[in-house]
Amino acid sequence: MELAQWLSLLAVSVLGAMSPGPSLGIIIQIAVKQGRNQGLIASVGHGFGVGCYALLTALGLSVLITGSPILFLLVKIAGALFLLYLGWSTLKSVGQDIAATSPSTTPVTANSFVVGFLTAALNPKLLIFFLALFSQFVRHEAQLFEKLLMAATVTVVDILWYMLVSWFVSNARVISRFSSWAGVMKILFALLLMAVAVEVLLSLL
Repeated sequence: MELAQWLSLLAVSVLGAMSPGPSLGIIIQIAVKQGRNQGLIASVGHGFGVGCYALLTALGLSVLITGSPILFLLVKIAGALFLLYLGWSTLKSVGQDIAATSPSTTPVTANSFVVGFLTAALNPKLLIFFLALFSQFVRHEAQLFEKLLMAATVTVVDILWYMLVSWFVSNARVISRFSSWAGVMKILFALLLMAVAVEVLLSLL
């Protein structure tokens, strides 16, 4: 994977992790109610859940490349179109209230790692997202290390972001400031998704 491609993947991973959603509310709730350390543990669990989807997707796309290049091409096109749709949907939702920046009402158990892991692992939308995203970056000649690097990138980014949230969540002003910037981050995330998709579609012409 070229450095420019990896940086694009990194940027999408960062903005994707920062984009408000149910996971953010759950991690905040754990950190607030059970303490910072439990929030950090839940963050690691969430990252591993995300990483499982990412790794399965990367390896699955590798099988598609080897078994049916035409099918992989169709998946690549469908993935680009889905990223366009996801970006457009995200832009349309910017004006809506971002309830996920407030603590969730989802019950929290004592095992914060398991809660964090299951929050990600039981979200099938992640599989669809990674299938669409990774199909834009996986190359025909990609080696196992490259696929592991892709999965590791999104995993580490996810862990670090939620650990950062857990660390600062006790500061109400930090959360308030994050809420005020949430719309901007969603816009950047949406535009970056659409840019990746357009670049890939143009390369296929």
